Amino acid sequence: MIPDSVLSSWDLRGPGTSLGEGRINDTYRVDQKYVIQKINKNVFHCPREVIGNYRAVYDTVFDLVPRMVPTDAGRDFFEDEQGDVWRAFVYHDSESNPSFSSEYCQAAAEAYGSLLSRLQECTVALNSVIEGFHDIHHYVKRWREADNGSEQGDGTEFRPEIQKILRSSESSPRLSLGRHIIHGDCKMSNLLFRHNSPQVLRIVDLDTLMMGHPRIDFGDLVRSVIGKSVFDSESSSVSKTKLLSLCKGFFSRYRVRSSEDLELFVSAPAHMSGMLGIRYLTDHLEGDRYFKVKVRGENMQRAKRQFALKERLVNLEGFLRESIEQTLEQSVTAS
Repeated sequence: MIPDSVLSSWDLRGPGTSLGEGRINDTYRVDQKYVIQKINKNVFHCPREVIGNYRAVYDTVFDLVPRMVPTDAGRDFFEDEQGDVWRAFVYHDSESNPSFSSEYCQAAAEAYGSLLSRLQECTVALNSVIEGFHDIHHYVKRWREADNGSEQGDGTEFRPEIQKILRSSESSPRLSLGRHIIHGDCKMSNLLFRHNSPQVLRIVDLDTLMMGHPRIDFGDLVRSVIGKSVFDSESSSVSKTKLLSLCKGFFSRYRVRSSEDLELFVSAPAHMSGMLGIRYLTDHLEGDRYFKVKVRGENMQRAKRQFALKERLVNLEGFLRESIEQTLEQSVTAS
């Protein structure tokens, strides 16, 4: 429900129609021309800084992301009587349930690869909007605190798995290499596709813009796509076909600079899946404060799925390495 004061700030009449299946913010389509969104202040404690980050990178990626629409007063946001911060974007009529076919996977990877290639050259300063975001040590610390003091459910069975994830991350090459601004939440649902076409119109949900290694974005995209394949009971060969398409798309737009860098990309999907599993489990133990749930226990089930997916992704690392190397060789030959 959009308050009348919010609608009037953009001279809109409404009512708004709920849009998308995001687990964080509340998003609505209004008058078939605007997207109005309330930023979740329980997740983003300083919503204005989220908007400031978007504004900071916009000129670099303006043709890849939606345009923010200022209020009638010329501001990038409106704060209502409850202290909630709202913003508006131009609405793009797009496919609401895009395919996960190889063609769509390659297009998605090309879009994110192009975004990261642009952001690599962007030197603006960003606000830190979520403490410890994508920091495995931060999440393990949070899990330990929640596991020791929680009455919300027992996560004991996952302790060996979490220790294994932590050891694996500590043995990885230094993530300080190749750091620049990244999207922070790369998955198919954060892309707007043209109807019935593997053409990306815009990339959305840049709320987690941050400094980081691009392997985070690549790993999250692969995790989300292969996870969909695995949980839909698709064959291993189908997963590999999609994985090859993701590599072709991403690495045709974003260049790997060293063999050490390549290994970071190879281990990224399993790493991201394990870390997300820890986040889901911790949120369950803390009472579902971050990720929206329809029923109690949903975040625990999400955690179990991510830990199972992590093992599958580890088993695919050899094929992933070959796919990246093959794409890079083809790019060199073509140039």
